[in-house]
Amino acid sequence: GSRDQHDDGHAALVTSRPWTWLSATIDTCVLISASCFFMVIFSFMMKTSPGSLLSLFLKQQNASVSIGILFVAVSWTYLVFMRAFMGASIGEMTCDLRLGEPLQRLSISYILKVMWRTTAVMLTGVVLLPLVSLLLAKDIAGEISGLKMYSLE
Repeated sequence: GSRDQHDDGHAALVTSRPWTWLSATIDTCVLISASCFFMVIFSFMMKTSPGSLLSLFLKQQNASVSIGILFVAVSWTYLVFMRAFMGASIGEMTCDLRLGEPLQRLSISYILKVMWRTTAVMLTGVVLLPLVSLLLAKDIAGEISGLKMYSLE
């Protein structure tokens, strides 16, 4: 299968990446839908239509860059806070994935490792590091950060 099995009942290290790609897709959908929701709320506050607001952002390069930076910052914050305080992002919860072993999650350094892992993935363009991990069948972000991805199954 796509996950290593352990006889001792503990979480298995994820060595194949389909579950992490599905998890990332779910998290991306959550972030995009939340962004759309807040854009609609903002357009009502500004008393304009969401479509005209979106076209304004797309036509002005400075606004597009600012929105892009804001989206990346919100994505990073979502992933770090969900993983640090809820134990996993919505996508990871859905796919029964967790970062780190249970004892790691109880240490103070866990949050720093979550921040480092999330930053490393985002700095490599979100796709490059997971793609290299898929090709090498290794959790490269986990090796860099000291926080590997585990399956609860």
